[in-house]
Amino acid sequence: LRWDLLIMRDFGDYAASRSFKREAVAQLRRHGFDLRLAFEDDRRNVEMFRGAGVPCVYFHSGYYD
Repeated sequence: LRWDLLIMRDFGDYAASRSFKREAVAQLRRHGFDLRLAFEDDRRNVEMFRGAGVPCVYFHSGYYD
């Protein structure tokens, strides 16, 4: 799997991951990235990615059950 960049939240950032990831999507697009696919284990984030026009594959991790 080829990837270009890994983006992480700042240490101690406990805000909702959807907010962080939504802003990351916007920033990446502003910098010219063509977002083609996301992988996610939180269904709330899956919907956020899909709503932003990024296809997203859900995988069950058991973490959010």
